Amino acid sequence: MPPHTYVPTTVPATAPTAPPTVPAPGTTPRARDWPRLTTVPEKIHYYTDDLAFREGWATARRALGDLWATALQRTALLTLRPDGIAHEALDGTLAYLAGHGFEVIAAHPVRYGANRARELWRYQWNAATADRLAVTREVLEAGDGLLLVCFAAGPLTTPASSLCARTKGSALPEARRPGDLRTLLGAPNRVLTLVHAADEPADVLRELPVVLSRTDQAATWRAVREAEDARRAGRPPRTVLPVPPPSRGPLPELPAAVRTLLRHTAEHPHSAARRLGALLDALVRAPHDAPQHWREHGFDWELWATALDSCGADHRSWESLVVASHAVVSNLAADSLIRGAGRSRWLNGEGDFVAV
Repeated sequence: MPPHTYVPTTVPATAPTAPPTVPAPGTTPRARDWPRLTTVPEKIHYYTDDLAFREGWATARRALGDLWATALQRTALLTLRPDGIAHEALDGTLAYLAGHGFEVIAAHPVRYGANRARELWRYQWNAATADRLAVTREVLEAGDGLLLVCFAAGPLTTPASSLCARTKGSALPEARRPGDLRTLLGAPNRVLTLVHAADEPADVLRELPVVLSRTDQAATWRAVREAEDARRAGRPPRTVLPVPPPSRGPLPELPAAVRTLLRHTAEHPHSAARRLGALLDALVRAPHDAPQHWREHGFDWELWATALDSCGADHRSWESLVVASHAVVSNLAADSLIRGAGRSRWLNGEGDFVAV
């Protein structure tokens, strides 16, 4: 046989086909476990094969043992995003949590980056415009956030995570209530929301592996187990005093941000500066009509960033991001992959609540 001659291998006609992949026992919740984790059917559909959720489920079960359901339902996650850190929202947030019966038992700095952010909101951001994603990415990459792991040791009628997510308030300013955390902090719009909360126990499990290392995940679940043991023994949980990460803040309000950027455009007579000035003037005259102005003039994030840079301004500055967050068109005419958060369903008595 000549060297390097290829000889085909005969495959028997009866060669077995690979069986369909099925998660190994214990890597995903059983049917009777899901009602303790979520009231949203779409989450069961997507999270069963979600790698972050499966990692979170396995890690929590190992750490919490037979107490997993009660301890998990008493745990909430609230994160101050980089815009919240720049807004100096930590003290107000801690006071709010304490007033609603939450103890902070662990805290971790969080660096989102584009990949982590996309993974965290992958089931919601499919409905977002490219411009909103671009601006949000810049906001989340503007510094570190701070994850607060909270424990509710007092009487509950709904999971702590759902309670925390509900009282933080909607991303939409018009849908917030007067006592919501985002209302009290003054979150400007649906892009600069300042804080993020896991919506229900299933999301607590999924989000920790997205934003934390395995070492920090293990430390978090140890703190949760210790807090649950303390509650059962009639002792208060061990708490921590979070320290905010460094910030390049402060976060300016819209009028101040516009004035700063207008000073840059006034010094440059070229066409990009004139287009930028037109958008800024529209924001000054009628802030709520700015998205329509953006659409009519074909002004997207990339043009915005290029125009700012050509004027000697930094398109990643808080002034730039504040203005863009007010002008950007947020959503496509499409539904998110997971539309319901589950909070109202828990309040209506759905789900299997055991943390009594």
